Amino acid sequence: MYDNMRRLHPRGAASRGLCIDANGAILGPDCVLVSRSSGSFRAVERDAAASIQKCLVAAHDDRDWLFDRCQHIADLLDKGELALAQIYGLHIPIGDLDDRQVRRVARVHFAKAGFNPDEPRIPKGDHGGGEWTGGGGSNANTDPGNLLTDVAYQGFYHDQVVAQVAAYMRAKGLKVVTEVDLIARNGARARADIIAVKTVGGRLLLIEVKTGNAPRYTPRQGDVYPMAQIGDHVFTPSPKIVTLGFLPGQWLPPMDFVTIYKSGEKSDLEWLFH
Repeated sequence: MYDNMRRLHPRGAASRGLCIDANGAILGPDCVLVSRSSGSFRAVERDAAASIQKCLVAAHDDRDWLFDRCQHIADLLDKGELALAQIYGLHIPIGDLDDRQVRRVARVHFAKAGFNPDEPRIPKGDHGGGEWTGGGGSNANTDPGNLLTDVAYQGFYHDQVVAQVAAYMRAKGLKVVTEVDLIARNGARARADIIAVKTVGGRLLLIEVKTGNAPRYTPRQGDVYPMAQIGDHVFTPSPKIVTLGFLPGQWLPPMDFVTIYKSGEKSDLEWLFH
């Protein structure tokens, strides 16, 4: 009689099921269903929930059943009703996942976050702080949503801008560290130009500085930064992170992400909030 009983799983890389805890709800090691942001909880978007649902159930009369349940769990967590949220989660008809299902839901989740797991990688160990890919294109300067480039990392000038921005933020009372290596759950690595926080242990701000002629993110940055925004998907081995109230090797909470763009010495800083 117990063969069909469902259970909640602990959060982590070994998870093969649903976890509901004080940080939200996650399916398997990577597929976030309910996230915590600024003290409140938010369910996964409706379309993303429908795509995840298709990975788990061949057909269902209600396209939004998973979305509706995630919304209800988020509401319960907002009220501090963790135990009720966990009990409610046990009624979601999702059992233990096999490896194929874990890969499928993670693929859907990261695709919705802007991560393409099939995108070619820059080799591991290759430094990416301030670098961008080549390519360019005839419409590079006409489509602000598709930042293409025909220039390379500008070395000293880029680093000078990073130092100026960091000094400005410190003058505003923020704790700031620069050149911080981030490692994602899928093994992708990127070097953040700046990570800052207003209050030690508080909400982190991830800043990427871009200089030159319409630069774009490297493939590794395209992997790592969306996962940094999700939370519990990147860590840093750098002891610098202690300054901000976190530990090396700790999965970091969701970060706010900003790109600062300065094309040249006479141009103004542009702050792009994502």
